[in-house]
Amino acid sequence: MSILQDIKTAKLSSMKEKGNLRKTGADISLIEEENRKFSILNTLQAEVAIVGKNNGNRETTDKEAMSVIKKFKTNLEDLISEKVSRNPDEDMSNFKLELSIYESYLPKQMSENELSTAIDAILLDIDDEKSMKLMGKIMGILSSEYQGQYDGKLANTLVRKALNS
Repeated sequence: MSILQDIKTAKLSSMKEKGNLRKTGADISLIEEENRKFSILNTLQAEVAIVGKNNGNRETTDKEAMSVIKKFKTNLEDLISEKVSRNPDEDMSNFKLELSIYESYLPKQMSENELSTAIDAILLDIDDEKSMKLMGKIMGILSSEYQGQYDGKLANTLVRKALNS
C-alpha cells in the first residue's frame, strides 16, 4: 500500500474513532485530540496528493510523499525549537502529536553511529586516496543506498570529518 493510501486509511480510522468517542460520551480532551489528529491527516493527505495531481494528474509516488512529509517534519521541528527557545514552559503536546504522525510515515532515521559506520564502509569500498574531492561521490552513494534514512546535515558533517582524518 502506498503512503498516500496509508494516510487515507489513517484519516478514515481517525474519523470513525472521533464518532465513536462522541457516541460513548468520552472525555472532551480525547475527542479534541482525535480532532487534531484528523485535521493533521487531512492536511497531510491533501498536500501529498496535490504533488501527483500537479505532475500529470497521477497518484503521488512514495518518494514524493516522503519528501513532502519530511518537509513538514523539518518545518515543525524548526517551529518547536523556536517556541522552546522563546518560552520553555509552553505546552508542546499538540506539536508532539503532529511530529509523531509525520514520523510514522517516514523510514527510521539512522543514528549518528549507524551513519558514521555506513560512511566508513563506503570509504573502504572506494580505493581512492581520502580527499575532499570524494565528498560528492560519497554523498551520492549514501543517497542511493540509504534514501531518506539519514539527516543530510549530519551526513555532510560526518563525511567531512571522515575525509579530513
